[in-house]
This record gives sequence, C-alpha cells and structure tokens, in this order.
Amino acid sequence: MIGGDPMHADILRHPHFTCQRCGSDNVLEVDSSEGFPQSFVWDCLRCCNPHEVTVRLDGDDLSVQAEPV
Repeated sequence: MIGGDPMHADILRHPHFTCQRCGSDNVLEVDSSEGFPQSFVWDCLRCCNPHEVTVRLDGDDLSVQAEPV
C-alpha cells in the first residue's frame, strides 16, 4: 500500500523473473497505473547483468518475459 492509502493498494505489483545468467530471483515493482504492456531494462540485483523485461497483464495475472541484453 502506498502511504497507507487504500485507494492505491492495487497500483503497485511485484512480479518476478529468474536471471538467465546467475539464476537469482529478481522482484520487480510495476506501477499498473502506467498501463500494459510495459518494457524496460532491469539489471539483475545479484550479478548486475541487464535484461530487457516486458510485463503484460492478462486478466488479473501479470506475465514477465526477461531476456539478457
């Protein structure tokens, strides 16, 4: 929840992906108010290798595709 405001409880979502280089689980913070799909580059939190990430919304489920850059 953002600042304890229940109106914003569903804005932030936290999907994850597994780094294809080191196997580490990376939790993302996605602002659903920005719409979908969302694409961005995310550096693995463990090995720092960049991934091109695309997050899509299918009903209530988020799907994440992450490819090493």
